[in-house]
Amino acid sequence: DCPITGGCQCGAVRYCLTRPPSKISVCFCRMCQKATGGYFGAFASSTIADVVWTKGEPSVFASSEAAERGFCPACGTPLTFSYRGKPGLSVAAGSLDEPAGFRARGRRMTSRPMKCRATARANTLIGKIEAAASAFIPP
Repeated sequence: DCPITGGCQCGAVRYCLTRPPSKISVCFCRMCQKATGGYFGAFASSTIADVVWTKGEPSVFASSEAAERGFCPACGTPLTFSYRGKPGLSVAAGSLDEPAGFRARGRRMTSRPMKCRATARANTLIGKIEAAASAFIPP
């Protein structure tokens, strides 16, 4: 039995996490926005050794010189994020079968600096998005 499972939308790729994620984080960087097609990406941090592919395997896209993203080759569901050559592998939090058991604890921001007024507006918007997202992830 596997304690934590997940997979893509079509079911072609399935995985098991042998340990709970070390954290759930939300990233608002532009690359995560592009990769997920949303305003942010939510990820469950794990290690390569703790992720077991139980059905199929993701295709991998080098999204930068430093990072790779895994996705279902059949339906395109974003599934993973990892830094090349590092032991960490984060799975997309939305791909977990039971994401409600985990709450976001970290936030990464865009590396591009914003002007003060824009920062204040962005932080207000981010706060609203995080509040709305937490409604889907009970404490």
